[in-house]
Amino acid sequence: MNRLIRPLGSVLACAMLFHCVTASASAQSGRAYIEGYVIGDGELHGIAGATVELVGDPSSPNVGNVKMAATTDADGKYAMTEIPHGPYTLRVTAAGYRPYEIPIYMLSDNQTKLHVRLEKAGR
Repeated sequence: MNRLIRPLGSVLACAMLFHCVTASASAQSGRAYIEGYVIGDGELHGIAGATVELVGDPSSPNVGNVKMAATTDADGKYAMTEIPHGPYTLRVTAAGYRPYEIPIYMLSDNQTKLHVRLEKAGR
């Protein structure tokens, strides 16, 4: 009897593992999400109306032609969804502030939180 239970348990464990792997693989959308706040240097409140852009790396076949943008709300919050995974340049601009730019890699099925502090122009 014990000889029958052990193989059956192994088969059941393998079936459950296979189901978990295939379920997680099929659940990946290949899309990323980003959100955060844009604040001014030395200020405690967000900058309303700032522009946050994601520009795909031109050398990337996956995102080379992708350009997405969002505008911050009254609290300085922005969000973008359904971003194809890959390499980007994040650019943030607002009137009266110096532009901010960094390279960023958006991972598939991940939410990135990125807060940006802009310096006042003329400093």
